[in-house]
Amino acid sequence: MSLARHWRTLRDRVAGDPFERALARAAHERRDRIVFYWNRGLGDIALGLAPMFARAAERLPGAAIEVITRADLEETFRLTRASRIHVVPGLAREEGIGAATACARLPLDPREGAVAIDAPDPTRWLAAAGRRAAPPRLAWRGEFDALAVPLADPGDRRPWIAVHANTPCGSTTAPLEHHPLPIKLKDSRYRMDRLRELLEAERGRLTAQRAMMCLADHSHYPWGLCRHPAEAEPGFCTTAAVVVEPTLGLLHVTRGNPCSNWPATYAL
Repeated sequence: MSLARHWRTLRDRVAGDPFERALARAAHERRDRIVFYWNRGLGDIALGLAPMFARAAERLPGAAIEVITRADLEETFRLTRASRIHVVPGLAREEGIGAATACARLPLDPREGAVAIDAPDPTRWLAAAGRRAAPPRLAWRGEFDALAVPLADPGDRRPWIAVHANTPCGSTTAPLEHHPLPIKLKDSRYRMDRLRELLEAERGRLTAQRAMMCLADHSHYPWGLCRHPAEAEPGFCTTAAVVVEPTLGLLHVTRGNPCSNWPATYAL
């Protein structure tokens, strides 16, 4: 962390970051709506915005939480506390436009009469909030179950084992993947196939410990699941392994390679 960012975080912890100051003003004014504009990535919705929504609900009890965003993020926001989602027609992530320009494409500006969070910064807020921040929580919607029907094997009644690596697998997305090093493409698919093979072998007896052992697999070294610095790529290695037991509220994490580090367990 740079010195300037360090001092900013200290200042935010004392005086409140822009989000906390906006919530304080809203609470004083007894506002009943808060509207977020978001045209960035999907991952920050769960990891950053969901805790910010929880904080808004805590500071403004009963207030409606609304979101202005692009079409491809609508379903994800439906898993959050947002009571209404305003989709901006034609909005794309690569457009570097602000909330005012985006809202001009809507029949009415949802921010009118509401607390407008035009540029939420989850990273900055989380740095200042620290342990006070609510854990990320999403709420599954039953109607989304139907999306899995085309993927299911009607003749296989066993519980699903779903595996994914950072590679597109769909018939329309896979041809779009490119990388200057072909081995990277092969390795990503190998990790996905190898993990599926290991988990299938443990079907019916899979535990958190056995799942962590699967992540410690060294086949296809130096590539594969548990990566170590190697002459071929000295800058790449596994930095952490995570196994989650959602029904028990447990998170098992190794700091570093799972083959050589004991996991710490956190209760969520």
